[in-house]
Amino acid sequence: MTAHLALVGDGVPVEAETLADQVRRLHRRTQDATFAHVDQLIVAVLRVAELGEEIAGGGEAYPAEVRDLARRLSQEGPVAARQIAATLRASRPPAGF
Repeated sequence: MTAHLALVGDGVPVEAETLADQVRRLHRRTQDATFAHVDQLIVAVLRVAELGEEIAGGGEAYPAEVRDLARRLSQEGPVAARQIAATLRASRPPAGF
């Protein structure tokens, strides 16, 4: 019987990996994707804060309630982004996991 090797995403033959190695590799890939997704959230929150600042300063063209909400978003957005980033940094596993 001939053994067939299949390559996985990082170029390591599947049969050369133990099951534990596969679990660790997949876990790292999942964490990388998760952190990238949260990074996108941080960018989006900061963009919403920028838009909020623009609208809050837009004068009478915008309803007063909208300006007030936009002002709150412009103030709270950067704080939320920093909190998310700090939480993300704290949850990263140590190198070599």
